[in-house]
Amino acid sequence: MPKPFKSRIIVPYKHIQPPTDPIPEHEKAAFITHMNTNWRLELRHLVVLHPTSTGIPEEYNSPARRNEEDPLLTDINYRGMTLYLPSTDSTHIVPFSPPLRSWADRRTRVADMAARARESMDIWEDGTVGLVVEEYAKPRVPYDAVGAMAFKRFDIIVERMRVEREKKW
Repeated sequence: MPKPFKSRIIVPYKHIQPPTDPIPEHEKAAFITHMNTNWRLELRHLVVLHPTSTGIPEEYNSPARRNEEDPLLTDINYRGMTLYLPSTDSTHIVPFSPPLRSWADRRTRVADMAARARESMDIWEDGTVGLVVEEYAKPRVPYDAVGAMAFKRFDIIVERMRVEREKKW
């Protein structure tokens, strides 16, 4: 006897309805406080990852700059987070796609979103970037030329020592 065919209906995210049960206010307040205290840099990364039509302030594009202009979480629900951007005195919505299935999913979803944002911005786990050039100084010809020649000479000497050591083996 053949097995019965089981069909799956694939529903686009926009048609998934979030839960209707209310979010406990004390848990919501504790989560907002925790995010604003410990995760402000990650909130900035989420702003960069989820731009809106109004654009992103310039200071949010540099992952190396961390200051009091980082966004603040003001509200969270099953559909997304509302962030306040102090530099523009505006709000920014970061959507959950798909919406949260339960209030318990918020921590893992936000952590996953923050990890994706760090990955897309090439930020390491500790929050640092490989190399950030914040200022360029013109070469000071006599001083920098002497330094470059000394470095090159040192490099040549080290290379010769390595070749001589390999010859002995």
